[in-house]
Amino acid sequence: MFSKKIKCSSCGKNFKGIKERNKEKYICSSYSNYGKCIRQVIEQNRIVYLVANHLEIDKVKTGVGTSGSKMTLRTKVEDYDQITLEQVMNSVKQINIDPINKTIEILYNDNTRTFVSDDQIYF
Repeated sequence: MFSKKIKCSSCGKNFKGIKERNKEKYICSSYSNYGKCIRQVIEQNRIVYLVANHLEIDKVKTGVGTSGSKMTLRTKVEDYDQITLEQVMNSVKQINIDPINKTIEILYNDNTRTFVSDDQIYF
């Protein structure tokens, strides 16, 4: 889903998709192929969750589709009424994962970003 968009900040290589315990995940290809980086695995659902919340917050900021309703952060993209997986995939420009500091930075096509550090989320 996010192939070629996820980069390892430690070695500069792409993350590649794997299936582990029946879950879609991404792992640094340098670590996976050669053992030459830090093992960092991220679940696809976590990325989808972060991107879907970003899109929902953007809707609230711009007033699109809110009609006075209260915004709540959801746990799955399926919980959103009008956000599709295609919108999630197409809104992401690049994802930088730093396995040393355990951070995720998602850069969007609208030149905004989401930064996650130790389970703290910054939009």
